[in-house]
Amino acid sequence: MSTEMKGPLAVLNLPAQNKALIAYGKKVSIAMNGNPHFPNPTPTIAEIDATVATLDDAEIAVGGGTAKTKERNVARRALLLCLGHAKNHVQGVAEQQPSAADAVAVITSAGMFVKKVTKPNKAELSARQGAISGSALLIARAAADTATYYWQWSTDQQTWTSGADTLTARTTINGLTAGTTVFFRFHALTRSGVTEWSQVVSLLVK
Repeated sequence: MSTEMKGPLAVLNLPAQNKALIAYGKKVSIAMNGNPHFPNPTPTIAEIDATVATLDDAEIAVGGGTAKTKERNVARRALLLCLGHAKNHVQGVAEQQPSAADAVAVITSAGMFVKKVTKPNKAELSARQGAISGSALLIARAAADTATYYWQWSTDQQTWTSGADTLTARTTINGLTAGTTVFFRFHALTRSGVTEWSQVVSLLVK
């Protein structure tokens, strides 16, 4: 399982008012148009401009009654979706950069904002000596409010032995050989599916 982010995240901070949203859409279009970081943006600049123009026209015509108001709302959702796709494209380019600073430069060059992501303080998996000789206490970072945890251990990281499944993010592995370095890992089953295997940690068993 891995929750580690790849670096700074692109965010839009979309305005609530349509006129401000239109202005922001134009800003993103101008920033990405001809930008060397985005030679083939998805959506295209023409598509962004078209959705901006549609909302702009709909905003002007909104005094025409219920039907025009509905058209404006549809146009707003279309622009929000378009800008969301643009943000995903920018994020993909940012994740290919060699450093966080380069990723930030890519994101801001597209007229977007940056959310810096830090790693969680708690380790994904830790192993410590158990209460008795030949045992290890494993403590994982919770995968979800409700999850089933699957634990494995190995002495060579080639052949893995499964321990008992648990409904809590901790378990004790018994019957290990004292004086041996043992490696541990886990993954979990949540409502979203099965996570990837965690990082591997080791412990010199006593």
